[in-house]
Amino acid sequence: MPLPPGIPYLAKQLPRVLAPPLVVYCAKLAIERLGNTIVPTWITTTACLLSGPALFIVLVQYRDYGHRREAAAHGAMMPPALSWLSWGIVHALHKPR
Repeated sequence: MPLPPGIPYLAKQLPRVLAPPLVVYCAKLAIERLGNTIVPTWITTTACLLSGPALFIVLVQYRDYGHRREAAAHGAMMPPALSWLSWGIVHALHKPR
């Protein structure tokens, strides 16, 4: 019986998911050993939980920056983006007339 396709996929994604919290934990250990200080558990837990989303935000911003630079190198402009504060297209569609 062959493995379901989800298990090999999850095995391939495991390093990507575990890398940010592992980096945070290693930094915690380095700070404790080199700085002779104790990092509270709640700070370590919060940092580990937020490291994945924080990395995602940084990667998306970096990708957008690269797209803007590439467009500028070709003399082009990026199309305007929808504002998160105005609910984007949903707000425009439900605007009273």
